[in-house]
Amino acid sequence: MKKLAKVLMMMALVFGAASCSDEKDMPVMPTTPETEQENTTKTEEPKIPHIIKLLTKSIEGHDNISLIDNTTMMRDSIDGCGVMVFDMSSFEGLKTVIYIDDFNFYYDVYVPSEGTKINLKHGLDIFFNLPDNMYKNKERIKVPFTKELLGFRCDCDEERHKHGESRLDYYYKAYNDYVVGIFDSPQVLQLEILPNQSGEEQILSFGVDDGLPFCVAGINIIQAAK
Repeated sequence: MKKLAKVLMMMALVFGAASCSDEKDMPVMPTTPETEQENTTKTEEPKIPHIIKLLTKSIEGHDNISLIDNTTMMRDSIDGCGVMVFDMSSFEGLKTVIYIDDFNFYYDVYVPSEGTKINLKHGLDIFFNLPDNMYKNKERIKVPFTKELLGFRCDCDEERHKHGESRLDYYYKAYNDYVVGIFDSPQVLQLEILPNQSGEEQILSFGVDDGLPFCVAGINIIQAAK
């Protein structure tokens, strides 16, 4: 009996060792196509900066406006400033090309030789600042703006807000021989492009910002010759 128990014990040890050995030596089964598909990360759609999505959405339904997107980085600012997106109805009836890359953002607006009026609109009550100078043609001839103050933007209690401490407190008119800009109501900068007297196509370039600036946009008025 003791002999039989000993034999059985030896057999158990042998088969146990064989079983462990078989488990270790067992070949790795190939992954089935279904398993591979489950483990494969799906190809992600390329990410698009929020500002490009916003601009693309904004120009929908405006056949006169096109967008040239040369951005390569995921960023919504230009040189540290946010991008000023106007209501696209501002350019109704005028061919407009919006250009954006990693460092530039501007609107090319094509206007007739006799001039036109453009009401730049924004959804927020922000300050519309025209700079002290604009630039004419590719030679970038500096042309100053003359500015006149038109009154306070805010009629709040002076105890809470001391009027006149900042230029942002005022509405204004800015003008030269080519462009007249009037900011006298919230959310709208009225631009009048005067007739082109040069006999040649002219380009009038200036910036618009919120006065801080947190948001900026370049404007190129491309005016036909008479």
